[in-house]
This record gives sequence, C-alpha cells and structure tokens, in this order.
Amino acid sequence: MKKKFNLMCVVMLIALLFGLAVPMLTTFATGFMQGWDATTIEQTVTPTGVVSSVGVLPKKGPMKWSHRIVNTKTGKEENVQLIQALVNAPELSRDDHRMFNIVMPALGFLSLAVCVLFLVFLVDIILSVNRNRIFDKRLEQRLAWCGWLLIIHYAESWAVTILNYMQNTALYEFEEYIVSIIEYPHTSLLLAGIGMLIIGQIFKIARQLKEEQELTI
Repeated sequence: MKKKFNLMCVVMLIALLFGLAVPMLTTFATGFMQGWDATTIEQTVTPTGVVSSVGVLPKKGPMKWSHRIVNTKTGKEENVQLIQALVNAPELSRDDHRMFNIVMPALGFLSLAVCVLFLVFLVDIILSVNRNRIFDKRLEQRLAWCGWLLIIHYAESWAVTILNYMQNTALYEFEEYIVSIIEYPHTSLLLAGIGMLIIGQIFKIARQLKEEQELTI
C-alpha cells in the first residue's frame, strides 16, 4: 500500500518540478536560439523604454484578419489575427511606473515562496504517512496549508493578470485594437486547493471518530 502511495507522490513531485522548470528552460532556449541565429551585431536590436506583452482584440470584430504571413510549408500567405503583441515603446520610461516595478517582483517572490513551502509541506505529508502518523493533527495541518498555498497561488496569478492589464491600459491605446486579457489563471489550482482542504477535513473527521471509538472501548 505504501509503495503505491510513494510512487504516486514521486510522480506528483516530478510533475510539479517539471511544471516549474519548463517555462524557465523554454525562455532560456528561445533566447539562446535567437542569439545563435544572429549573424551580425547590427541585426540585434536593443530595446529601450518599456517592453510589454500586450493582449489585444480588434475593435471592428474578433474575426478581422488584418495581417498576412508566409507559410513556408505551402509557400503561400496565410491570414493572421493579432491577439497578443510584444510592444517596445522607446518613448516610455520605467521610472514613471515605480509602483508596478516594485509590486510585480514582490509577487514573483511570493509565488516562489509559495511553491517552495508547498513542496516542503508535501514532503512532510509523505513522511508522515510512511511513519504511520496518519491520524495526527500535524498531517491535517499540512494538508490544510497545502490547500491554502494553492489558493494563494491562484489569487496571486489573478493579481499578476490584473496588474498587467491595468499597466497596459495605462501605457497603450492602439488605433485599431483594444487592450484585453487573453489568458486567465487556470481554475485547476483553485480546485486542487479546495480538494486538499476537503481531504484535510476528511482526515480530521477520521481522527475524531478513531478517538471516540478508543474512548468508548
């Protein structure tokens, strides 16, 4: 029984670490390939001012195909709808948005702290089960903490999304597009957090029933 439990926990830890590592490795690999493909220094443009990833929607309808790019598979141009753009605004200064520049890194550190604490508590849960401490208040507390940490991470994701949107609406106003939110935080984090809180309550009820049975005997 414990071997199966440990195997499932190891798979879960690998999945968590994989989910954290892939975005960082993808970003590094993309930057490395772009630098490798650059043949001359003149081809590399150093961005100045403010660089932002902005979600946009056409003002005249969601199905406006305003751009065309060549599909090298067919050699023909394909219609493209712009929904997200990486904008470099040389005339803007980051110094004018100091609060945003402080809050966003703080949220990043918060997200990292939440991930580290979640892994620590998850390992503690695994060790508690292996040491036959299933009916222990410590296990219930660790399950509750894991649930709340997932919910905090979900709320932090929403804070980042909203702050990015507010920042972009304050900086940009495009002629044919409106600034929008195109990617929302996944509710899977919220559901997983609530699920762990429920599991913690189930363990609490089981421990209380066990204590009542022991007193009855």
